[in-house]
Amino acid sequence: GMRMMNRVNRRRMLLTGITGTSISLVLIAIVSATLSHSALLPFFVIILTMSFLGFFQGCISPTTWLLLSEIFPQNLRGLGMGVSTFFLWFSNFLVGFFFPILMSSIGLSLTFVVFVFCNILSFLFAYKFAPETRGKSLEQIQLEFKYGDDSGVNPESK
Repeated sequence: GMRMMNRVNRRRMLLTGITGTSISLVLIAIVSATLSHSALLPFFVIILTMSFLGFFQGCISPTTWLLLSEIFPQNLRGLGMGVSTFFLWFSNFLVGFFFPILMSSIGLSLTFVVFVFCNILSFLFAYKFAPETRGKSLEQIQLEFKYGDDSGVNPESK
């Protein structure tokens, strides 16, 4: 993932990762519902989990950390990274906490449907709000956040 970041647009890489993890989760839900009594179920779940991890660790994770380091202004970067890291770890805690509860109450297939829904929400959020930062200076990125483009001109004064 890190090697691709300078060759592929970061926003596209993030959206591709979310799409790939979503497809992996959908397939886990389908396979676990259709092959629930098959000896092949564990094999397919492991393969699809590896696919999920490949998209997550290869696309989402490196892009997230890079975007976080680029979107905060210098004077707020430490605080922004700290708050972001807290929420990333808190989200990990929530997944780990609720996964066994969901598994025991609604089963494997529907548990993964819940996570697919979360992925759809994350895709919509990233599609609407994640900026493209590749090839841009930190100053250009800040101007885009402030004015909607990197011209430095307030749209209200145009």
